[in-house]
Amino acid sequence: MIGSFLYLNNCKVNKKEYPPIKGKIIVIGNEPFTKLAVISNKEKVFVLKCDKKTERILLDNQGKMVKISYKKRETIGKDTLLTVINIKMIENKKDGRIYE
Repeated sequence: MIGSFLYLNNCKVNKKEYPPIKGKIIVIGNEPFTKLAVISNKEKVFVLKCDKKTERILLDNQGKMVKISYKKRETIGKDTLLTVINIKMIENKKDGRIYE
């Protein structure tokens, strides 16, 4: 019975939803210590943690706008790290703002 309670309690915690973040795909840091990131319209930088396939797609689309859905957000030092679950490319209009 205690095991069931703990299992159900953990499931509830893991299902926390975060609002998606929209921004421009960038790479920060210096070689060989670069990190994939996204910068929002509010100039906030989020470091991205994702699988190799998603990472390759984002690297190939540097400078383009993207909508990031993530399952975990944590602060490590000065960085805010997002564990990515889904990405959606966004059309970039002439005025530099983000639109869907």
